[in-house]
Amino acid sequence: MLLDLSMPRMSGEDVVRWLNEHPDHADGLRVVIVSAWAGERRANLQELGVHAVLSKPLRAQQLRELIDVGLSAARPRPIVDLDS
Repeated sequence: MLLDLSMPRMSGEDVVRWLNEHPDHADGLRVVIVSAWAGERRANLQELGVHAVLSKPLRAQQLRELIDVGLSAARPRPIVDLDS
C-alpha cells in the first residue's frame, strides 16, 4: 500500500495503527509511506512496521528500486531508505 502521512480524516500513521489492530484486513500487506514530511518520523514508522518511506516528489526510479528490493522480507526489519 502506498500511503501518505497527511490525509483529511486519518493520518497515515493512524491508518497503519488501524491495520496493525485489524490484521485480518492487512494479511501480507506491506505499507510504503510516500510523504514530504516523514524524515523526523522514521523511527516511529519503523516501530509501526512500515516497510519503506519515499520522499515526495516521488520518482518512478524509487518505486522500481523498491520493487527490486522485494517486499516479501520478513518482519522485523529496518525501513528501506531509497532517498540516498
